[in-house]
Amino acid sequence: DNARKALRDANTIAYIGELDSAATALALPLLNEGGILEVSPTSGYAGLTRADVGRRGEPERFYPADERTFARIAPADHIQAAALVGYMHAEGVTRLYILRERDLVGGGLAEQVADLADSEGIDVVGQDDVNSDDVDLADVGKHVAQADADGFLFAGGVNAKADAIFEAVGAADPRALLYG
Repeated sequence: DNARKALRDANTIAYIGELDSAATALALPLLNEGGILEVSPTSGYAGLTRADVGRRGEPERFYPADERTFARIAPADHIQAAALVGYMHAEGVTRLYILRERDLVGGGLAEQVADLADSEGIDVVGQDDVNSDDVDLADVGKHVAQADADGFLFAGGVNAKADAIFEAVGAADPRALLYG
């Protein structure tokens, strides 16, 4: 709705948003077709700008005008993933459990971390998708503890109840290092 409103305003030269990669995936093609620059503070999904890490047809499907009109302030997922995996390795993580939201926000980052983990000697011992509105937090913590992971990554968006997820995992397995 905000992207359409920006398109209707003849004075719009740029659009600041979205905060979420899934919302950006919807707004960007509209804004691109209208010739409006979109600058996102937090949309890290790499498929918005790179073909080698996204899904088929990306990033082209976001640019119907065949001109790039998107910029992000936060690093793309593949850069965040490399930093996370490097840090996990430096901290001695050898067994990682990954929990991700079922959307572009968590999915892209989780996939990138899983792909890179092996190259740093980190075994992904568990990987689950979650809808943070329906999650049983005690079960999340129990699964991580049962997997004997020494590291836990939650990849999710800004409204994902990450604090409660981290508290549950920390309570179930206090020795696991927590990453997000």
